[in-house]
Amino acid sequence: MVASSAGVFVASNKCTTPAGGDHGFATTFNAVANKLVTITVTGPVTNSRPQIEVRDILGSSVANTGPTPTTQTNTTTFTPTGNQLFILAVNECAGGIAVGSIYTVSVTQAP
Repeated sequence: MVASSAGVFVASNKCTTPAGGDHGFATTFNAVANKLVTITVTGPVTNSRPQIEVRDILGSSVANTGPTPTTQTNTTTFTPTGNQLFILAVNECAGGIAVGSIYTVSVTQAP
């Protein structure tokens, strides 16, 4: 679980800023080459609309759910080409979701 904070976290193809300003979170994870990674983020309330972006350590986007999420739970997948550290960035696209709200995050990798 991760708490949101004020700021812009998704770097490319970001959703429109909701009423109340930009907020979300960023965290990192390691992944190994050639094995599918699945990331799921569930927002704190049913009207939450989290946008997910994954970037490599150099800042290149490797996965992005797009700027118009339609559900409280959003998922993206990608397959890394090397063993490396990735940045998971999430922006809340719905208005009225408080900064400090808790998001459930799952990052799994295929065996």
